[in-house]
Amino acid sequence: MARYVALFRAVNVAGHARLAGAELVRIFAACGARDVASFGHAGNLMFNAARAPGAIVARAREAIWRAHGERPVIVVRSAAELLDLATAEPFAACGAQTSDKLYVVFLARNARKPPSL
Repeated sequence: MARYVALFRAVNVAGHARLAGAELVRIFAACGARDVASFGHAGNLMFNAARAPGAIVARAREAIWRAHGERPVIVVRSAAELLDLATAEPFAACGAQTSDKLYVVFLARNARKPPSL
């Protein structure tokens, strides 16, 4: 069984789409996720799934829609992917220090065109 992280877009930010972490845990568990835990104030989750988590996430989005009138964008990454990213030190070549605060963005879909840097 693999561990996954569900990252919610525009949930619990500036009063928008207020969804308690405990409610999200309950919904994901009811949709088939195992060992669900909420972390952070935005309601992001960690959970286990025996198979690819797409069906669990789709059912959870619909359950959130029915209960709260919100259908949030949910980006899912495996815990292994996140650990690989963190240990790869992708910004080391830029001179990043361990004390620097670095941010990573995960897109819900492919960009129409690459951003100019």
